Formats: sequence, C-alpha cells, structure tokens
Amino acid sequence: MPVSVPPFRLPEPASSWDMRVKEWAPCVRQAVDRGEAAEGTDAHEVIRAVSAPLCHGLLTTGERLPVHAATSACTGAYLRG
Repeated sequence: MPVSVPPFRLPEPASSWDMRVKEWAPCVRQAVDRGEAAEGTDAHEVIRAVSAPLCHGLLTTGERLPVHAATSACTGAYLRG
C-alpha cells in the first residue's frame, strides 16, 4: 500500500519563524517558574534548539516525523544547555 506523504512546503520567512519562537517562549518561562528549568534560561534559545532538528527533519525528508522526534529534540536541547 503506498504511503501518503504531505506535499513539500518551502520554509517560512524568518520574520514568521521569529514570531513562532516568541509565541512558544512563554512555555519555557513557565517551566522556569515551576522549577523545571534553571533561572536565567534563554527561552528563545531553547525554542530554537528544540525546533531546529524537527524542522530540519521535515525539510530534508518531506515525511512525517516519527513520534520520538520531539523527545529526541528536547533531550538534545537539554544536553546542549
């Protein structure tokens, strides 16, 4: 049975990407408030570190990401910091 792959889309312009980073940054700040992330954590940098491998995977394969991709990206961002 053939696998359905979503159509390839070009990356969003940088301004749209920055907007998305700003939208998700409060999640990281909330994690700091709950004690789940260290004080002084750069929320924008965390979002970029988590999302970069996910976007790279989508852009290079054009396939849906496997379920473990988000966990792997978060682990990589954590270890990087």
